[in-house]
Amino acid sequence: MHKKRRLKSVFFFLNFIMLLALLITTILVVLSPTTELISLGFRLGSILSVLGVIYYLWAMAKAVKSKGNTGWYQRISYGIQLLWLSHF
Repeated sequence: MHKKRRLKSVFFFLNFIMLLALLITTILVVLSPTTELISLGFRLGSILSVLGVIYYLWAMAKAVKSKGNTGWYQRISYGIQLLWLSHF
């Protein structure tokens, strides 16, 4: 049982690192200058993506604190980031 809990914690930590890496990438696009590659529309979409991800990270942190289920928040946050990544 202890091994299963440890594996779950490692899995959660690695997923969180991936989530942060995609969030940082999106923030860098938001802060970069508008060019032919990065249009104003894409930057605005990136801003919405960052706001959505931050909201669901906040909700996920509240769920962790109350020992609730974080799975849905994590999946929605990943979905937002993967949608952004598919448009890049």
